[in-house]
Amino acid sequence: MANGDSAGRREDTGHLEYVVRGSHRSLVPSLPDSCRDSDSTRMVPDGVVVVPLSRHEPHLETPARLAADLGWPLLLLCSRGNQAQPARRLVTAMWPDVVVTAADLLHRDLLHSPDSWLTDEHPAARRRLDVDTNRKRNLGLAAARMTGRSWVLFVDDDLLRLDSPTVLCALHHLPGSGRTVASWACDDYPDNSVVHHARRDVLGLDQDVFIGAGAMLVALDGWDPPGFPPTYNEDWLFLAEPITRGQVVAGPEVGQERYDPYELPARARDEEFGDVLGEGLYHLLHIGADLDVATGARYWGSVHAKRTKLIQRIIAELRRRLAVVAVESEHTWLTSALTAVDESRKELTRATPESLADFVRRWRHDEELWAEYLGKLPPRETLKEALVYLGLHESWIVGPGR
Repeated sequence: MANGDSAGRREDTGHLEYVVRGSHRSLVPSLPDSCRDSDSTRMVPDGVVVVPLSRHEPHLETPARLAADLGWPLLLLCSRGNQAQPARRLVTAMWPDVVVTAADLLHRDLLHSPDSWLTDEHPAARRRLDVDTNRKRNLGLAAARMTGRSWVLFVDDDLLRLDSPTVLCALHHLPGSGRTVASWACDDYPDNSVVHHARRDVLGLDQDVFIGAGAMLVALDGWDPPGFPPTYNEDWLFLAEPITRGQVVAGPEVGQERYDPYELPARARDEEFGDVLGEGLYHLLHIGADLDVATGARYWGSVHAKRTKLIQRIIAELRRRLAVVAVESEHTWLTSALTAVDESRKELTRATPESLADFVRRWRHDEELWAEYLGKLPPRETLKEALVYLGLHESWIVGPGR
């Protein structure tokens, strides 16, 4: 397995050689510390806090507190066992002054476009149709744009330690800076894919955490923000083009609730295609290559080969430890990790270079379609009215609105 920050090129073919990295932090500059000292009495522009609920027991204190401090409405998009009415009551019981709109996503027939979204029909997207995080984020962007908001603050339902001074710092810094997105990486507890958890836990290699939509502020004025495609690492794909244009800035690390990455083998299976996709695309950002390189299967051959070697190393080390371990609790942990990473290995056989290139081509098409779609959205007075236009039935939405 190759490591380091420089990419090799085979001089005989000019082929781009993928490099496995433990960090992507160098791609994005940091917010200046001085902006936390900026005048907190300055007018806060109008925005909305969007939470895509997915956890069995969602943690809503952080987004509700931010909505209260900023004076922004809170939009809760619910599925996977979460329901709009209880989620809204949970927030309003503790923060009665927060204006809360909550909606149940009871079908997938949303965000209608005159043309077809090609990524939705990719086999990797169809295998994870029940994972709807990208749809929720796209609904949040579209509803905010339709209601004339200037900002969207995405906050996941397991996020900890993102406070209003930190967000205000970004709100005061971004305008006039040429940047349109600020994000905060979840460093405690580190939010990595299963394979990259194992890269750290099993192989002992340095493994950083990159920014994402778990805590992300997006400006809506002056540009058309990208969409979130139907894949794991949908936020990395959202950020890819803005990073190349120098529009993204990283804030200080935040936290999230702990979880066992190896507890559910299906997690590793559902992540694998998007994890390979994201890592491969971000290698191109590191070396300054055009993302269109990734529309060809030739590039992905190198990515697939290095990913295969990484997973093989992890599995070999887990098996070696299992052969000599004497402590039952450690044996249980090693077995769980091996089962999960083996699911990644199986799924990787489907993430062929041809399939990865095909997804990128579909994604690039859909990005053009998304920009056109955003530009034609009609104005609506309330978030509820916007969500109804975007495909939700009004009976699934609770909160203010006609």
